[in-house]
Amino acid sequence: FPYVPCGILSMNLVDPKKMNVLHVAQDIYKTRLSPSQQPMGRRIRDSLANVAQTSAELMEVGRASFPKTAHATARIRCPSCFHGHIDEEDCCASCSEVRTSFRERGWRDKPDYIFGQCIEEAFQEVSPQPQEGCRFEGALHVKKVPGTIHIGVGRAYRDELHVVDHIDSFVASLDFTHTIEGLAFGPDFPGLVKVLNGRTKSNHLALSSEHFQYDMHIIPTRFQEDGGEEIASHQYSVTEHVKSIDYRQRHHELVAIGLWANYDFTPFEVKVTRSRKPFFHFVTECCAILGGIFTFTGMLDNFAYQLSK
Repeated sequence: FPYVPCGILSMNLVDPKKMNVLHVAQDIYKTRLSPSQQPMGRRIRDSLANVAQTSAELMEVGRASFPKTAHATARIRCPSCFHGHIDEEDCCASCSEVRTSFRERGWRDKPDYIFGQCIEEAFQEVSPQPQEGCRFEGALHVKKVPGTIHIGVGRAYRDELHVVDHIDSFVASLDFTHTIEGLAFGPDFPGLVKVLNGRTKSNHLALSSEHFQYDMHIIPTRFQEDGGEEIASHQYSVTEHVKSIDYRQRHHELVAIGLWANYDFTPFEVKVTRSRKPFFHFVTECCAILGGIFTFTGMLDNFAYQLSK
C-alpha cells in the first residue's frame, strides 16, 4: 500500500457474519515505506485488530480508544502476546506487558523488530514522514471454513504518528492502491499457479477512496512426484471487484473502504501425480513401434505382390 501509513492500516480475520475468527496462529509484520517505496526503520510486529467494517464505523475511527480487555472475543480484538502466552487470544495491552511475557518464556524482549504495542519506538527511530506507505507480510493458520481477510482502517490509531493537515478527511479519502507481491494457501509445488502474485490495482479518484474485493475459491490439492513425499497444499481461483466510494456520500454506503479477500474451500480435493517412465519402458515402446511398422510394410508388400499376379 504505497499511500496508506502503517499507523492507520490494520488487518482482521472475520467470518461470514463479520465476527472475529478466534484461535488463529498469526505472524503479521508491517514495514513503513518512504514516498520512493523504500523501507524505513525496523519492521513492526502487529496482530489482528478491529478494522472499520462499515461506513458508520469508519466515521468513528480515531475516536475509539484501544480496548481494555484481558482476552479477545468475537467482537473485540486486543494486542497479541505473540505466542508469549499459551492461549493465542490472551492480551498484552502495553509495551511492558508484552516484553514481560517474552522474558518469562526466556525469549529476547528486544528482538530485531518492534512490537506493535511499542510503535512509538519506530517513530522515534525514524520520525513520521509525509506520504508514507506500508508493506504487510503475514502468515495465518486457519481452519478450513469460509472467512474474510480485511485490511483497512484500524478502529483505534494514534493521530500524532501521522504528518497530515486534517486527519479525518485524509482517512476518508485514502488511496488504497496496492500490489500483491505474493499470496499462497500452503506450500509450493511444481506447476502451482499463484493467480494474484504481482497483481497491482489502482482506481483512485479525488475526494474518494476504494473498496477492493477478491472472492477466492480454494481447492485442496495433494501433489506427489515419482513416489516421493506427498505435498498437501491448495490452489485457488479468484474474481475481482472494485468500488469507488465518495467520502462526502459515504454515509449512504453499506461497505467500508479497504481490501477484502473472501475465501471458501471447495468440497472436493484434487490429487496431482507426476511420474517418469523407466528407460526400459521407452525401449519396449520403441520396439513395439518398429515391430508395428515392419508388420504394416509386410502387409503392403504382400498386397502389392497379389495385385501384380
